[in-house]
Amino acid sequence: MASLLQSLIDPKKNWLAALHMKTISRRLRNYGLRYDDLYDPYYDIDVKEALNRLPKEVVEARHQRLKRAIDLSMKHQYLPQDLQALQTPFRSYLQEMLAYALPNQQTVDYPSFKLVIVGDGGTGKTTFVKRHLTGEFEKKYEPTIGVEVHPLDFFTNCGKIRFYCWDTAGQEKFGGLRDGY
Repeated sequence: MASLLQSLIDPKKNWLAALHMKTISRRLRNYGLRYDDLYDPYYDIDVKEALNRLPKEVVEARHQRLKRAIDLSMKHQYLPQDLQALQTPFRSYLQEMLAYALPNQQTVDYPSFKLVIVGDGGTGKTTFVKRHLTGEFEKKYEPTIGVEVHPLDFFTNCGKIRFYCWDTAGQEKFGGLRDGY
């Protein structure tokens, strides 16, 4: 069933999907947008978390594209043709971060929870997670950059549970994500 669905939405295998992608691409180029710009961080908290993990320059460029598109739309205009030719609507910048932000895409038959681990740099957040993942204690200190997501399974008297541990950066220069919480 999944392979049938995949073949229906794959533009390389289905001419209707290719036509749809071409139409969407043309409309996005008219306003200078990318497909990933359409994700709404106020509607989906995982999109907001993924945007928080991106570099500020990428997020600022996204905001500029959205502001320009709103302005063009209000004026009932399109982006000039020469600028439209430079646009790459399906060049993704958010999909990889969404994959980290949406670990619950894997369906499990037991309860799962998101656990955000915060604290100052060098206090053992990453060591705690690695100790539970591998059973080993890492003495060497390497600061976490941004955030790392690890699934940790625990067995209790009531059954198995999973924590998606968000190991955040403790150092100020890497801690831009913490403001999102």
